[in-house]
Amino acid sequence: MENEQNKTEEMTLDNASTVGSFLKYTRLKQKKSIEDISEALYIRKIYIRAIEEDNFQELPPVPYGVGFVRSYADYLGLNVERIVQFYKQQAMPQKEKTTNIVKKHTSITIPSKRHIAVGLLAVLFLYLLWVLIQSLAHRGSENFEAIEDNEDVVVEEVLQDMEENLETENSLSEETEDNQADIQNNENNQDNSAQTEPKKNIRPTVVAKFKGRSWFEVRGDKKVYISGTYNQGFEYNLPDVEGLRVSVGRYYNVEFYVDGKLTKIVKPNQQNNVSIDPFLVH
Repeated sequence: MENEQNKTEEMTLDNASTVGSFLKYTRLKQKKSIEDISEALYIRKIYIRAIEEDNFQELPPVPYGVGFVRSYADYLGLNVERIVQFYKQQAMPQKEKTTNIVKKHTSITIPSKRHIAVGLLAVLFLYLLWVLIQSLAHRGSENFEAIEDNEDVVVEEVLQDMEENLETENSLSEETEDNQADIQNNENNQDNSAQTEPKKNIRPTVVAKFKGRSWFEVRGDKKVYISGTYNQGFEYNLPDVEGLRVSVGRYYNVEFYVDGKLTKIVKPNQQNNVSIDPFLVH
């Protein structure tokens, strides 16, 4: 157990200097040891000490660090959102805002020759653009009239094609029975080849079901889909995205079902940043 001198004034989140000191103060006040926290949340003791000592270099990347702090604060019964916001302000300090110095210029009441020339060029450009638009619109109307003139010719060609097709159908009806049998055999062969075509693979669905309380996180290459501590009975359908990885605190409290079949995805020595893709191969 760690020794901590009694403080004359009770520490709160508002008067705490750092988020780590406040979490440590609350833990000691509740008479809990680092071993208790590590065993309850399944977080390594070195990470808990790093959080309490504000040693952010020892923590995993920021998304994991946020998950650890969130679980720690929730376990102690604190305001999780305020604790996480406090942690982000320390771990990810905002860039200093640069002050823009605006120089005052004397007002000019009379425009220069250069400004007058630029204004005239702008007016000339707008006029030429308007003329171009009108010209394109006129050409479009002429093309539409040409299409109407050719409409009768197109209709006659379509009728002629229909007559030729009717003649071709009449000639086909006079074919011999042998030719009809050959056509039937070809159709049967095409049906058999279509049936042998391989079906497209459909990615299985993956569902995480909680038997007890555990920290849980699902992340992709550029996005965290879920992160936090969840209780018994909670279920989560993993999104249909390639490259997903899962991390679990108490692996024995979370079960994974791939297309309804219980599948061991996380293990005692394999429970952080586990890829889901190998379990989705048919």
